[in-house]
Amino acid sequence: SMSYIAYGIYMDPSARIVFSNGQVVYADKGPGIDAYQKFYEAMDPATAEYLYKQVALQLEETKEIKDYAKAYSEMKPKEAAAIFEMMTDNLDLVARILKGMDTSARAKILGVMDSEVASQITKILDPKY
Repeated sequence: SMSYIAYGIYMDPSARIVFSNGQVVYADKGPGIDAYQKFYEAMDPATAEYLYKQVALQLEETKEIKDYAKAYSEMKPKEAAAIFEMMTDNLDLVARILKGMDTSARAKILGVMDSEVASQITKILDPKY
């Protein structure tokens, strides 16, 4: 399910929209499109436009991440790992790219990566660790 960023917006809890850190997550079993349409129509135009832009940005970013994931998957694991190790200032992005890969490609890259960096990325991928 997609998550859309929205600020200061509250929707009826029956809509099953979850808020965390200002993020709105549309659950798969949420209300129908009609409910969302009514919700957006009731909003002032500036807010609706802001939300629309956020959604568009997020979809664009998702596509970019997929493209990166594909590109890095096609590299030799050692090469991809070396690049990711230089991105320690942005491990969230590294984690998002790795998440976009299939499990075996991700495992190969993490396997040849510096263990300290790999463990930091694993913590981002799965906060339970």
